[in-house]
Amino acid sequence: MLALLRAALPDRPWVILGEPGAGKSWLLEHWHASWLRGLGATRLGMAVPVLVRLRELAPETMRGKPEAVADRLWDHALAAGQAVAKGCASASVLDRPGRLVTPVWLLDGLDEVSGHPGDAALWDTIGALPGAVALTCRTAVFQQVQREVAGRHTPPWRILDLKPGDEQTAYLRLALDADGKDPARAPALIRALDANAALRPLAASPLLLSLVAEVCDTLTLPANRAAFYTEATRTLWQRKLAGRAERALTAERDAALAALAETTGVARIEADETALVQAAITGPLREALRVSGLLTFDERRERVAFPHLTFQEFHLARAWLGRPLRDVLDAHWADLRAEEALGLLLALHDAASRRAEVEAVLQAFVSDWRARHRADPSVLWRIGRSPMRVALRLLARAGIVLTDPLLGASGAPAMVRIAIARMAGIAPAALTSLALDANSDVRQSVAWNTATSLQTLAILVNDTDAEVRWRATHKMARMPDTVAAFAEDEDAEVRRGVAGNTAAPAETLAALATDADAEVRRRVAGNPATPPETLAALAKDANADVRSSAGENTGTPPETLATLTKDNQAHVRGAIAQNAATTLEALAALAEDNEVYVRWRVAQNTATPPKTLATLAKDASADVRRGVAENATMSPDTLAVLAKDAVADVRQSVARNGATTPGTLAALANDAHPDVRWRVALNPATPSGTLSALAKDADAYVRECVAWNRATPPETLAALAEDADADVRKCVAWNRATPPETLAALAEDADAEVRRCVASNPATPPDALGDLALDAHGDVRRCVAENPATPPDALGALAKDADAFVRRRFAANQSTLLEDLYAAED
Repeated sequence: MLALLRAALPDRPWVILGEPGAGKSWLLEHWHASWLRGLGATRLGMAVPVLVRLRELAPETMRGKPEAVADRLWDHALAAGQAVAKGCASASVLDRPGRLVTPVWLLDGLDEVSGHPGDAALWDTIGALPGAVALTCRTAVFQQVQREVAGRHTPPWRILDLKPGDEQTAYLRLALDADGKDPARAPALIRALDANAALRPLAASPLLLSLVAEVCDTLTLPANRAAFYTEATRTLWQRKLAGRAERALTAERDAALAALAETTGVARIEADETALVQAAITGPLREALRVSGLLTFDERRERVAFPHLTFQEFHLARAWLGRPLRDVLDAHWADLRAEEALGLLLALHDAASRRAEVEAVLQAFVSDWRARHRADPSVLWRIGRSPMRVALRLLARAGIVLTDPLLGASGAPAMVRIAIARMAGIAPAALTSLALDANSDVRQSVAWNTATSLQTLAILVNDTDAEVRWRATHKMARMPDTVAAFAEDEDAEVRRGVAGNTAAPAETLAALATDADAEVRRRVAGNPATPPETLAALAKDANADVRSSAGENTGTPPETLATLTKDNQAHVRGAIAQNAATTLEALAALAEDNEVYVRWRVAQNTATPPKTLATLAKDASADVRRGVAENATMSPDTLAVLAKDAVADVRQSVARNGATTPGTLAALANDAHPDVRWRVALNPATPSGTLSALAKDADAYVRECVAWNRATPPETLAALAEDADADVRKCVAWNRATPPETLAALAEDADAEVRRCVASNPATPPDALGDLALDAHGDVRRCVAENPATPPDALGALAKDADAFVRRRFAANQSTLLEDLYAAED
């Protein structure tokens, strides 16, 4: 973990994004606890993780000189750290002043900080903290401020959703079991969630799946998320307050939760005691809300919050229900954080038999904004959001089907219809309507959209256009519910897709294991979902490539792998040699194989025992020694020895290994062979001082690699931006860690290729992208047109570009306002 943070966070914060309930806070807590408890004896300057929940900080905490802010953060986190380290040897570390160690700041909840999360002063303070910084943020909030903070952080990481199918089912089994319910119900519940587009996102979140386990006592799920939260509120209340008089306070509960949610809005996560009094949450009602879990109370800080952001959004939607829908929409549509609450509001209106009103309001909303944009585009360009995209996403969130699910876009220009067909988070009903479009490009886009339902794909597999049929067929051949039906398709490429699909049933994979097409059998052999008995059979296949894939599969039985170690084909034995499931005895035997290729594979295997690796580090073959030098588990001492190997290829492998110590990398930076030096220059673990020295290397390619490395210090990148070699400047322009001011300067470079790289970089400042949208070179403008960070006004300037490729990429950009696409056809 420490090596990863050092590599990824040389001088700028590492941002971790995720949806509410994705596990951002849990991740930092896990890192903090496991790392802190594993620290050894106290050493001066040692790296120490410091967990800080930003919502707990007073506004003044993050103000002042970085050293003073660091001292306040250390003091704030001290108690929590001592509780985690209690009883461990590392507890003594926290007895020392924070300035005697190197903190690694784990800052949780940028979206919950007091003040604006995109505030330049806040980011300056965070970036200047001594030590590395990792911070978490809700995806929607970060998307709103990412242009403001461009260049102040490394490229964001994102916590992935639970994967559909086995991963979601496995988690729900655990959640049901923890709640005392039958885990066998998990597959049916997941299928029911997946069948409902409005509820499907619930299955992607660990926290919300846990809620599903708690509140769904039957296999019948509510129709949409609003109904789900209504049922969740009712179930938690009745279950936790069974036998208590407060259970009768349902009307007071609903009024109070709506009032509190309206106080917090979408900008705040917590409320204070004053807000509780204003919402009439006092006495027995306060206790009932605490016991039921519908509110969580931090008595020490005198703060209250909803148990999850989605509950807050649901009750906020309930608070808005009494106001005219158009008024609420006009007030909040431009705030990305309000989308879930607005979607829930539409669902609540629909439940109140107001679907016709919802359709009329949305139709008027998108029509009015289209007219306003035609008259004055500067308003939407400043806001940076498309009202029509928002309205279409709200319908998907609400889970309701209108008479016209496209809100009038069925008669829109083809570019608009294609853009809608490619949208993420669009309602299945809208895609079904577009699947019948007369334009084959529209239908192709529908076939490719991950939100397209099975029913719609079933229409498209019979399309008159061959490309549409091909896309729909290959998509269905990879979907859990339909994969088996394509196992006997006459097209071998389709069967190959089924053979490699982890969602394919065991019996389907077993049947494909005897397919006449060797590539089909090879993909079955490489599929991690293939049953062990099928893999054992494939290990005897006449085709060596099939046996090799079975040998690489970690699901292949150990006894089968042991048999394959005696295969007459070296590349089959090599597959066993690189398999992490191969027994230590088998690896030791393969380490003595006559074929260099096999020993090289053993040397690369991270499961190979240290003793075997130490032996291979002295192998007569340079290729084998190179494999040892590439192994991430290799000891620093052995890597230091290999760094002096007579063969440059071996030294190159040491230079690229993330486990190589800074001292060894610094020594290799002086290697006589330029290929070794450029490997050092590319290594994210290379110290900043070494990178700065390599930035002056006589070899231009070494300087290019320094310019490419995201760990290179900003001042070094700025110096390389003035390099005489255009290829070096191109790498600086491409690097997402390059400071905004440096990118802005490179946007005026005389070399069009340099400007093209600047135009492609999401970290490029909006003003520079706006200037590049007017560049004389079409390739530069094309890159501006497809850059997701290009501001709406710059995209709008490309709407009627003379270059057809520019216009096409402008239309495909998910940041392009649909209103601009309409205007482009005027």
